[in-house]
Amino acid sequence: MHRMSFFFVESALSLDIPVEIGGEVVHHIGTVRRVKKGEEVELQDPSGARFIVRIDEIARRSITVTPLRPAPIPASPSRAVTLLQAYIAEQKLNLILQKATELGAARIIVWQADHSPHEISPERLAHKHERFEAIMRNACEQSGRPDVPILEFSDSLEDGLALIADETPVFLNADGSGVFPTGPLALVVGPEGGFSDAEDMMRAARNCPTISIGTYTLRAETAAIAGLALCA
Repeated sequence: MHRMSFFFVESALSLDIPVEIGGEVVHHIGTVRRVKKGEEVELQDPSGARFIVRIDEIARRSITVTPLRPAPIPASPSRAVTLLQAYIAEQKLNLILQKATELGAARIIVWQADHSPHEISPERLAHKHERFEAIMRNACEQSGRPDVPILEFSDSLEDGLALIADETPVFLNADGSGVFPTGPLALVVGPEGGFSDAEDMMRAARNCPTISIGTYTLRAETAAIAGLALCA
């Protein structure tokens, strides 16, 4: 069954009250998704209220809609999962952010690994943060997810692990032999070169389980996506 197009809007929505909407969403509705006047879409406002609305007018920089009825909000995943993803090539990281959002990751921590392709500078992260948020927001709209994951950055694996509290850290490793624990967990995924000896010693010192999710050695983006799908 085809799901109705869904978008976030910055304007407050109220049942049966027409409202004019502006901003980037106008482009997404009218140009990207090619929604026409008279059609219905789902919109969610900043308070989290979601409605099925009718498109009344489409202008170049604004769209007028009328909320017709409340729309159901999808249930949250059965357990909270945090993804601790090592910094990798940006195109692959973009894919991970998109798919982790669609798979329900509650939080994503990108950490600087010893084998990351290059060092993350604070200036570069500040420049890219808005782009990363947009990728996750678009993934929410595509999948119908009502909330954007929390996105954080860490200078090292040690600092990244310090950011988690109640979750059990689980390391994805081709040589792993454990099973996913019950309850909240933090899925730790290394870069293309794998975990360094120092990072592996840190894992062992914390007695964190390791899990293999396939017969073959997986790329970082494959490991993150498959791991999230299996532990959801």
